[in-house]
Amino acid sequence: MKKIKLLLVALISVVLLPLSINAASNEKITVHIFRGEGCGYCKAALSFFDSIKEEYGQYYELEEHEVWYDEDNATLMSNVAAYFNEEVNGVPYIIIGDKTFQGYTESYNDEIKQAIKDAYDSGKFEDRVKQVQDGTATTSNTSKKDKDSNTTTIIIIAVALVGFVALFYFARDNSTEEIEVKEEKKVEEVKVEPEVKKATAPKKTAKTTTSKKTTTTKKTTKSTTTAKKTTAKKATPKKTTTSKKTTTKKSGK
Repeated sequence: MKKIKLLLVALISVVLLPLSINAASNEKITVHIFRGEGCGYCKAALSFFDSIKEEYGQYYELEEHEVWYDEDNATLMSNVAAYFNEEVNGVPYIIIGDKTFQGYTESYNDEIKQAIKDAYDSGKFEDRVKQVQDGTATTSNTSKKDKDSNTTTIIIIAVALVGFVALFYFARDNSTEEIEVKEEKKVEEVKVEPEVKKATAPKKTAKTTTSKKTTTTKKTTKSTTTAKKTTAKKATPKKTTTSKKTTTKKSGK
């Protein structure tokens, strides 16, 4: 069990240490917003970003791309949408790393702030818009869902491996404990043997007592037999008296 705990602590340390280092040394991330000139929703989104500058300004820089009057920006937005395998039907179109938001409502506020913080804390922020713009990220058919699925698969495999290792150490510790318990039992049995011999001693005494009782019974039986014989001898004179009476009758005649 101690080994399992140490293993878990090591794994947690490996995960948390890079995060703490990256969080301390990160540069600001870039948030991209594709907007249209005169778009009311775009204006509301820009006002929201202005409102969180004091709290989140240390984490991000906002980069705007007007698409209604700028064909290059419109093409860039289409290429970015293709990269994420998304169909964009309007603006604003907000990109934060691998996270995208189509349109804007106040219900997005918390999600946008969380996405900014997560991208900054990850220490592995990649500017997808810049990569598409520079040609370093091709506009492939790989969708964001596929990437998330691959990430999930990797996590599942990692968890399974950790679980396997933990079970291995647990099973080994259990087998070691069983062996120790068996050895302890053997030692206890060896110690108990002399006590068992002592406990059998009273049985001999019991046998002796039984034999004495048997002897006494035999003696009593003999005494009874002797008494019966003596009684029989005392009864003999009665026969003698009868014979005398018979003699007297004969002499009278």
